Amino acid sequence: MRTIYKRAGRDEWHGKVKLGGGRMVELRLSTDREVSVTWHRLVHAAAARRAANEPPDFAQLEKAGVPRRLWEQAELVNPLAEQRQRSWKDHVSDYAGELRTASRSAMYVYNADKYLREIGDACGWRTLSDADRDDFARFIADRRRPIIDPESDKTTPGAGVRTLHNIRCTLRSFLKWAVNARRVERDALDAVAVETGDVRADRRRIRRALTDAEVAKLLVAVTGTDRHTLYRVALATGLRRREMSELQWRDVQLEKSPCLTLRPEATKSKRADVVPLADDIAECLKALKRLRPFAKPQDPVFPAVPGQQRWQDDLTAAGIAYADSDGRIAGFHSLRVTLGSRLERLGAPIKARMEIMRHTDPKVSYGPYADATLLDLRGVVNSLPANDPQQAETRTGTDDMPAQRDSDAESNACRHGRRQKSGQSRPKATVNDHLGTSVVGNSKAGENPMPAERKSHPDATCDDDNSAKRELHHLGLEPRTR
Repeated sequence: MRTIYKRAGRDEWHGKVKLGGGRMVELRLSTDREVSVTWHRLVHAAAARRAANEPPDFAQLEKAGVPRRLWEQAELVNPLAEQRQRSWKDHVSDYAGELRTASRSAMYVYNADKYLREIGDACGWRTLSDADRDDFARFIADRRRPIIDPESDKTTPGAGVRTLHNIRCTLRSFLKWAVNARRVERDALDAVAVETGDVRADRRRIRRALTDAEVAKLLVAVTGTDRHTLYRVALATGLRRREMSELQWRDVQLEKSPCLTLRPEATKSKRADVVPLADDIAECLKALKRLRPFAKPQDPVFPAVPGQQRWQDDLTAAGIAYADSDGRIAGFHSLRVTLGSRLERLGAPIKARMEIMRHTDPKVSYGPYADATLLDLRGVVNSLPANDPQQAETRTGTDDMPAQRDSDAESNACRHGRRQKSGQSRPKATVNDHLGTSVVGNSKAGENPMPAERKSHPDATCDDDNSAKRELHHLGLEPRTR
């Protein structure tokens, strides 16, 4: 059992150790043969002592530098048993540290740490093994319940569904991390099986787009400040507040094809996106760069992005209400909503809108980033075909195509030269009806109408076989043979 060996294509030495019950486990040792022999011998001896219900000599293993993973593979120690002794807050601190190492945003790490500590305190969880579904369900119910101040008798709404959903996602990510790190059993994930509600039915913060008049007043109110250029760039590119603060001069291309080449670490989606710049925006950025001749490529384009209070002060100076009568707010993100609504109003193709807005799902471009209150819905309704009964007799649908007719009866009528008799319940259409209705009178935009010399006289019928054949051939029809 103490023989070590190498696998094909591997540099490490391997060895097998016999555990309790006769089970065999393979250990991946070291690339050095002598070190591997030592490790294998010590682990084999420790496993034999464990099988004989005797304590292994861990001091000797540590002195020889045997890795911790070999201890766990040989079942000399139980990693879950050791982790159970650590507190909930210790695991939360480790998780927050790994989030920072993974370059997650400071706000994300702050919220994750805050939510997890709040859950642990409210549910009374001291260790990871204490995670329980019923406790978390009560926590969600308490957060959703409105808060009543007994002194002022003022009622504060409870947490919204979106906030509760974020809390649940944070707990799920934390417990999955703990399971993968072998800190807790997989059963702990059952604690997050709690419904938080429909996010679409409980939207607390609905951002609206600014009208063209409001945009003009806002830009006039900040004229002469750096915020004037900042707001114009945000309106033309749709950059978020954090993306505006992360924008550097090395990201700005102002020569042949002006654009912004955003770095992955500076975007919300962590993608390297390219945003085209309009000519007037490129000129604004050129003028701003001339004012900073000593700016380095890594310097921010906008060193001071306005916060929430400064933004509301600018809205007040422009005479724009932060919240309208429907409760929709005009936050800094409304500049991005305004861009999406303008693209919708211009009728830009959905692919172009997704590229400019940097969306990967068209539902997002059609949904919250298209403010229907700025669209000319009445003009769209008025452009629909009129529901005229006389037109309905010869039209079906909205494509302005002629109504379906009985082709057999029509061909027989043209073949035998029968005229339409007065008082007949169902009129028989002549070839001239097709010509006058479908080709000449209702030619669509972009199509060539029938030449004037091909038009038939209004009083003409199908008596003349040659004339009928020519007209049917012009319509793409072939007369039946007798």
